[in-house]
Amino acid sequence: MAVNFPTISIPPDTESVLSYELRLLTNDYGDGYQSRTPDGINNLVRIYSPSFQHITYEEKNTLQAFYKQHAPVGNAFVVPVLPEDETGNTTALFIFTGSPPVFKADEGGALYNVTFSLREVFGE
Repeated sequence: MAVNFPTISIPPDTESVLSYELRLLTNDYGDGYQSRTPDGINNLVRIYSPSFQHITYEEKNTLQAFYKQHAPVGNAFVVPVLPEDETGNTTALFIFTGSPPVFKADEGGALYNVTFSLREVFGE
């Protein structure tokens, strides 16, 4: 059973990016030709890079602990903060991908900005 992503007091920033990656099966025939077909029924994978601006020190620590707990073992979790896509869905199962979250303190040092990358998974 998937766990929920931690609650953050502010929504993701408008700089958050939702993109898509098409999963394909390919077959090379050896003569320069190749056949390509979508990989299963869930072949359009969402890649989500949320950006949170001005989160508190406590929220920063919560996100860091969540990352340390779930990223190394690839646990899937429910993300309720997705920008709506054409299906109208606002939640999905994701795992952390790429580099660890980057936390940067703002000018005063009391609030933090964070960006990280998530990849949609199916059937977890």
